[in-house]
Amino acid sequence: MDQEVSVNIADSETAKLLVISTVNLFDSLMSVTEDFIKATSQSSKVDRDIDIVKKRFGLENGITYCLEDIGAYHGIVRERVRQVEDRVISQLSGLMDGSKESKKFNIQKDLTQEYCQIKDSLLSLDYILAEEDVRIFFKDRYEINEKNIPFSLLNFLMELMGYCSMPTKNNGYRWSVKSAWCLKERYDMNDFKKAFSHINTLLDKSEKFTLFDIVVSLNKAKRHHLDKDLIRMLLALCPEIDRLEEDTYQVKLEFLPSAAEKAYRILHLEGNPLHFRGITKTLNHTELNLGKGKRIKIENLKNQLGADDRFMPIGKSGYWALADWKVATETIIKIMEDSFHESGKPLSLQEVYQYVDGKRPGASLKSVTVYLNHQDIFSRVGRNQYELAAWGAKPIQKIKRRKADEISHLINTTLKKIFLDRDSIVFADLVRVIKEETKMVEVTVRNRLKSHPNLVLKQDSNLKGYMVYCTNKDFDNLDNPGNHRKRTLRDKVQDEILSILQNNPNRAIVKGVIYNQVNKVVECKKQTFYMYLREMKDIKQYLENGKHYCLFEHQEEKGSIDIDMNLLAECSDLKLLDQLKRVIGKLNVDEVDLGLFDLGRIFENELKDYLMAARDHAVIQVNQKDLQRLVNMIDCVVREKVATKGYYLHILREERNERAHGKIPNLEERKKLLNKAHYVADLYIQKIIFFNSKRHEIMA
Repeated sequence: MDQEVSVNIADSETAKLLVISTVNLFDSLMSVTEDFIKATSQSSKVDRDIDIVKKRFGLENGITYCLEDIGAYHGIVRERVRQVEDRVISQLSGLMDGSKESKKFNIQKDLTQEYCQIKDSLLSLDYILAEEDVRIFFKDRYEINEKNIPFSLLNFLMELMGYCSMPTKNNGYRWSVKSAWCLKERYDMNDFKKAFSHINTLLDKSEKFTLFDIVVSLNKAKRHHLDKDLIRMLLALCPEIDRLEEDTYQVKLEFLPSAAEKAYRILHLEGNPLHFRGITKTLNHTELNLGKGKRIKIENLKNQLGADDRFMPIGKSGYWALADWKVATETIIKIMEDSFHESGKPLSLQEVYQYVDGKRPGASLKSVTVYLNHQDIFSRVGRNQYELAAWGAKPIQKIKRRKADEISHLINTTLKKIFLDRDSIVFADLVRVIKEETKMVEVTVRNRLKSHPNLVLKQDSNLKGYMVYCTNKDFDNLDNPGNHRKRTLRDKVQDEILSILQNNPNRAIVKGVIYNQVNKVVECKKQTFYMYLREMKDIKQYLENGKHYCLFEHQEEKGSIDIDMNLLAECSDLKLLDQLKRVIGKLNVDEVDLGLFDLGRIFENELKDYLMAARDHAVIQVNQKDLQRLVNMIDCVVREKVATKGYYLHILREERNERAHGKIPNLEERKKLLNKAHYVADLYIQKIIFFNSKRHEIMA
C-alpha cells in the first residue's frame, strides 16, 4: 500500500506539517523523521541535523558513526551532536505517543494510535527484548518478511520507544550474546556485567543447572540483589545455553570446553556405560556434523577420562561409566560367578544376564552367552540351564552347529515342497513353515530367503508385508557347488568395506577403524585387508594429517532419495504406514525440509502415545513431567531402559527442533540437507516403527 504525505507550510515558523500515513509504521518512519526535523530545526541547520540522525543510527547505509567523528565532519563539538540526537529522539517520541504537542508539527492520528499500540505490546512482554523476537512481532503484525526490515530502522524505532541497544560483547563473558534491546530506565551496565560474569562460569559445566541455583549462588556469594527475571532474560540471549524445560538449562554439547565435559554429557544422556571408542566416535560425529572438522584423538580422550574423578573405568573392557552410577567394576565373568554363588542353584541365560545387567548396565548379552558356553568355569547342565563347573554336575553334550551347506540344503528341500504346486506365498507364512520344518532360528531363515537366487520379494499394497514369488523351481541344482561361484575372501572383505562406507555417506573414516569393523565379521590379516582395499576404485582414499581415510561420496543428483522400503516391512499399523509413505514422497530437493519436519512430528507423537499407553497399563513408570516435552520423553525411555541408544534419540530431537524452529532453507541449503536425509530419515523411521510396535504390544 502506498504512503500519502500532505504538506502545508506557511511563511511563518508556526506552519503546520500534516503527515498522513498507512498503518505500517515502517513505511512512514523515515519521512516522518525528516519532516519533523525540517519543521523544528533552524532552516540553516536542517540538512546537518538530518545527516546527524542518519549517521548516528546508520539509516542511510547501515553504518553508524560515533559522536566525535560526526562532530569533526560537521565542524562542531561532540556534545552538540549528542544534543541534536537527544532532541530528535525525545521530542519525536513524545509526539508519536501523544504525550507532547507541537505547534510546528502534527502527526496523523492513525499513525499515533499504531505507534502506541506497538509500544504497549512490546512493554507487555519483557523489558529486555531479543532482536529475533522483535522481528517476529513485526512479521506477524504486518505480514511481512522480518528479514526485509533493516536493523538500522528497527534500532531507530526502538530508541524512539525508550529502549537502548545492548552490547553483544560483555566483559567477563567469553562468547557473544544475541542482539537485543533493554528499556533505558531498567538498563544497569554493572548488573549486566555481574550477571554475565557469573553465567560465564557455567559454560565449563556439562551438568544441568536451574535458574534458582544461579540466582541464589550469585546473590549469596557477591551480596548482589539481582532480579531472577533479569537472569532469565540474559540466559535467553546466550546462544550457547539450551533451555530444557521450565527454569532448567544446560550448555549445548558443542560449546562444552573439553572432551571430558562432552563425554560426561554423552554418558549422562546414554544412561549406560560406553566404550571409549564409541564415545570418541560420537564426539567426532558431532563435530563433523557441525562443520568444525575438529577430531579428538582416542588417547587424548582416555587421558582426560582417567584424570577426571567423575568417570570410572569398568575393568579392562574399555568401557567407562559415571562414578555416581555405582556400577560394578569387576569383569563380567566375575559378576557371572557371583550370580551363581548368590542364587545357589542353576540359572538360565536370561537370569544370568539380568544379574549382570543390574551390576553392569549395558553389558552385552552376546558376551554373557559366549562366556557361559566357552569358559571352563561354567557348565551347561540342561536346556538353557547353567551352573558353576566346580559344583560337579555332569555337563550335557553341546549341540553341533549346522554348517552353511547343510542349512542351504534343508531350506532348498523345504522350498521345493512348498512351491511344488504354487508360485507365490506370503513372506511371513513362508518363514513360519520353514522355521517349523527345519527347526532353524527365524533370523537365519529370513536372511537366507531374502538373498535366495530363485525367489523375488515384492511389497503388496493389500498386505502388511511382502509376497514371495518363485522364479525358478529347480532347487536341486542349487546344492551343487559347481553351479555358482564361491565367494572369495576378497569378495567378502570388499563387500563389508563398501557396506560400512555406504551406511555413512560423505563421511571420512580412518582405514584402521574400518579394518577393526571388517575383522569382526570377516577374519583377515591387516596386509590382506589393505591390499583388497587398494583395489577398490569406487571409494575415495586419501591421506590427511598423517592419517589414511576412506570416503564414499554420495550426491543426490536426481533431486530425491530412495528410502529402503524394507524398513516398513515390520510396521503393522496401516494408518502409520500410509503416513510414512506420504512423507517419504516429500524427500526431494524441493520439500526435503518439510519431509523431515513431518517425520519429526510423527516421531514425537508415536513416542508420546507409547508413553501414555505404558503409563496407563503400568508397564513402566511415567510421570506427568515425562510427557511435557520431547527431551523429557527421551529421558524417560532411556531411564526405563526401553531404548538403549539415547544419544541417537537426542539427535532426532535436535533435528526436529531445527526443522520446527530454524529458518526456511534456500535451494543450496536444501541440497545439503538432502545429502544427509538418508541417515536421518532411516533413523526416524526405525524409531517411529519401534515405538509404534511397543505400543501395540501393550494394547494387545
